[in-house]
Parts: sequence; structure tokens; C-alpha cells
Amino acid sequence: MPSSIASVERVAGLAHARATESAPWMQLAAGGRPIGAGVEVQTLAGAGVALRLGASTSLRLAAATRVVLRSPTEVQLLAGRVYVDSGGEAGAAPVTIDSPGGSAREVGTQFEFGYDPAVFEARLRVREGRAWLQRGAVERLASAGEQLSAGPRVISGPTPVARDD
Repeated sequence: MPSSIASVERVAGLAHARATESAPWMQLAAGGRPIGAGVEVQTLAGAGVALRLGASTSLRLAAATRVVLRSPTEVQLLAGRVYVDSGGEAGAAPVTIDSPGGSAREVGTQFEFGYDPAVFEARLRVREGRAWLQRGAVERLASAGEQLSAGPRVISGPTPVARDD
């Protein structure tokens, strides 16, 4: 059995996990079994999940999101949006979120990263600190309150982000 890399802190609505593509989906519950490397997690419409990666990183999955947890510092985003809060621990390895539309890497921060497979677009919104958005050989840095978008050919931004809170 793969070693545990995440735990489920909170579930709102229906969310599932499976160890392999051929394995059945199992419903997630807060305080349930630890999640190992390579496990796919999905939230259904109107649902959300809060995970703890490693000792300090909070990873929240929005509704209609699918991810594969590769390690405590690497997450593959297949569709939807995730919110990362690394806790700002000095010396901690940065969290990277990979998607077919680009990758986001934090620099001691809080950020949201989304990928829409229908238009092959990734979007990075930084709440605190800074984060990198990379698509191919192009990499851009966004600071708190900024947003970057990566379309099929280009990274645009940074542009100001309207705060939701």
C-alpha cells in the first residue's frame, strides 16, 4: 500500500477517491482513511473537499474538480479549481499544481489554480505571497492580488483580481 500523503479534513456534498482508473470510486469522509500517492480524488457538482497534504499544506477542491495526488508537494489537476494554503513554513518544499494547461508553483503563499479542459486554459489567482505560472518554456510570477491566465499559446497578465471576501 502506498504511503499516506494526505488526510481528509472536511467534505461538503459528495466526493470520491480511487487508487487506479480501474478501481471503484469510494466515497470520502472527514477523518477517513489516509490517502496515498497516485490516488485520484473528485468532487461532484455542489461539493467541496478540504485535504491536508503533509504536515502543513491545506488543499481545497472546489465543486466539479478532479485531481491526482502525486506527493505532498505535487498535485495533478485534471479539471476544476483548487486552493492552496502552504502555511508559509520556512524551508518547506513548494507545492506544484500541474495541469495540461500549465503549472502553478507557490512561493510561501495562498493561491487558487484552475484548469478548464474545454478551452485548454489555466488560471492562477494569488491571494497572499507569490506564485509562478508556467506553460512550456514560459514562466511568469504573480504577486498577491494578481491573476495570470495561460491559454493555448500565451500567458497573459498579471491583472488585478477582485477579492471575493
